[in-house]
Amino acid sequence: MVNPLLTIDMNPISNYHAWLQAFIAPSDSDTKEGLLHKGFEKSLGKADYSEPEYTEADRIIFYLSIADGWEDGSNLLRGEEIKLYPQSTPKMQAIRMSLAKKAISVLYQNSFKVWVDRGDDRYVYYEKMVTSRELLPILMYFFSKEQKDKTLAPRNGVHSYPTSSHLSEQLAKFLIMLIQAILFWDADDLLAGREYSRMAPAEKLVFGELVDTETERFFKAKVWAVEMLSSLHKLDVLEKGCMARSFIDDTVVYALQAIELRETIVIKGETMKVKNHHQALKAGSKAAWILAKHYVENDCHPQAPKPVRY
Repeated sequence: MVNPLLTIDMNPISNYHAWLQAFIAPSDSDTKEGLLHKGFEKSLGKADYSEPEYTEADRIIFYLSIADGWEDGSNLLRGEEIKLYPQSTPKMQAIRMSLAKKAISVLYQNSFKVWVDRGDDRYVYYEKMVTSRELLPILMYFFSKEQKDKTLAPRNGVHSYPTSSHLSEQLAKFLIMLIQAILFWDADDLLAGREYSRMAPAEKLVFGELVDTETERFFKAKVWAVEMLSSLHKLDVLEKGCMARSFIDDTVVYALQAIELRETIVIKGETMKVKNHHQALKAGSKAAWILAKHYVENDCHPQAPKPVRY
């Protein structure tokens, strides 16, 4: 008996670029599921000088794009399919959801789980993720959706209520750690290593633009982080801080003030939106209570913080 493996022409997938080309090429779903298992094993290096360069962020982003909609099927049906092939959509939807779930599972095991398991040094470990201009916006999009009232709601397996899904619980844990990392870092920290005084005038101009860009990016990310904590009913995370550093700065105060004013209160039998911090406290707003504690500890008043440059 001849082993069939001796008669089959087989070549290993050399690197991530070759893996990516194999994945996007037409093939059956079983082949793609098998490839998903191997994506993190492939080198990001080039096999040929003409190949594009890839980073770890590129790999994570691709897996996130495949996983988007893994839990509820959102973003996995195309409008033209529904119109032209309505009878095939349930089957195709099931295939896509299966591959999307496999993608998020592989991504968690090979990337997110490593970060979650880092322990006390995770804030330093998360630095590359938070500072990545490509990856951080994708992570923010993947885990949240904007609702009609402009507030954020969690998605893709992360819920504001307990769930029996182990994967969902682990993703929620990862998201909270990502949020803490966003709150921990700021533009001043990450740019502090640059020696401004030694720069030439042209370099100072470019550096100034970089500071402005990074400040704007961190402002948006921190506001998103606070909004997500609110939607997950986890604003108490803000009270803990990390490594003797408070998470509450002017940007966080700005976000909490917006959240507290969404509360409603009953006055003389009429339900209405709160108009100020004191009414938000009476309404039982968690954001308002955190702000009240911050105002007392820092001997400041419940008013708009100094405008943040963004």
